[in-house]
Amino acid sequence: MTNFQYLLVANATSKPKGGSSDYYKLTMTLESDRVSDEELGVSVVSMETSDIINTLVDNDFDLGNIIKACRRVSEKANGRGKDANDIRYDLNKIKWFADEIERKLMLKGE
Repeated sequence: MTNFQYLLVANATSKPKGGSSDYYKLTMTLESDRVSDEELGVSVVSMETSDIINTLVDNDFDLGNIIKACRRVSEKANGRGKDANDIRYDLNKIKWFADEIERKLMLKGE
């Protein structure tokens, strides 16, 4: 099984400034029983949440917002993130975007 763990790059407890936040910057360490570090060529990768959104969900707006809200929930639940972040607010955003995805699928007849 391939497990990914991340290390927080910086302490992101700050007031919102309207720009990108440090908690969207990730350093991922690959731990895998399938691939050795030598085969992979790299064991640590630095990226931002937007890189994950681009790769995993083809830069889909609704799914991307769910991923970002999940990250904020995780950071706040673990005592990190912006002071202004509110877990319930982000959980409501996740529900709203999930409903929006479902609505769009229904319009397509899926």
